Amino acid sequence: MLKELDKIVRENETLEKKGYEQADLERAAAMLRRYQFIWKDGHGHKKTYDILVKYREYYSDLFAAFGDQFFVDDIYGYCGFIPKANIPHNSLRKLETILLLILAKLHDEESRKACTEKGRSFPSEVLLIDEYMRLTNEIKLGKVELNAALKTLKGIGVIELGIINPHSEMHRITVLPSIMRVVTEEYMEELFNFTEKSMESEETDIEAVLEGVEDENDA
Repeated sequence: MLKELDKIVRENETLEKKGYEQADLERAAAMLRRYQFIWKDGHGHKKTYDILVKYREYYSDLFAAFGDQFFVDDIYGYCGFIPKANIPHNSLRKLETILLLILAKLHDEESRKACTEKGRSFPSEVLLIDEYMRLTNEIKLGKVELNAALKTLKGIGVIELGIINPHSEMHRITVLPSIMRVVTEEYMEELFNFTEKSMESEETDIEAVLEGVEDENDA
């Protein structure tokens, strides 16, 4: 890997216009490690995205050395890596995990109906709350706690938050295509199964989703 890095640096030194230096390649890796997803049109991401895409083979090998999977999505213009232990709920609180699963479900439904723009979907904040209430049988969900949870999901690069909707008093939500890299088909299946059960009984518990996911990853 060090030989490959040295080769890339030497090739850039021979270019007529000044190419990338070793520090540029190292910063690109560090930025990807920090944010997990880098977007072509993301604020301050363009140079890093160009480096990661141009040398995708090098970064694939680099992240593979840590057991992670590097990928480039040329269709939607972003790249990222999936950690070896891809268990999103491990670093999230219960509320954040439930919202992540619901948003992935809503995004998947919109994608199947071809109702997305550049891979992004725009679920109603009211629908998100309704789905949460229905799944958990809770009567009320505090707006402050909800907005804080959504900001956490924004931080892991699966949603964007827009202006406040005066009717819902929540940020407008844009679900990014990266959510389906984080939430696997197994997670989706667990949520669909839980949804069906919740419609049959009033005594369901959201713990069933989390326990099911844990069992799946322990198998």
